[in-house]
Amino acid sequence: MPDVETAGLLGTDLTQPVLAIRLVVTDVAARSVEVSDTFYRADRYRYEVETRLPPARRRPNARNARPRRGARTVLQP
Repeated sequence: MPDVETAGLLGTDLTQPVLAIRLVVTDVAARSVEVSDTFYRADRYRYEVETRLPPARRRPNARNARPRRGARTVLQP
């Protein structure tokens, strides 16, 4: 829920939810160089995020483990 200042700026009351987004920009050393807090009226905006995960890595086991370079695979019956 918004504080008094944010509700006043957005033209809402204190009981209406707001969408709060924080953007943090970092440099190559992972230090924060810019921070932005933005508030939107929840009744006028919709926020969607689509994420894509990298393909899951399979854990090697005795049947499909890849040999290390220079190693050899010996299968036991």
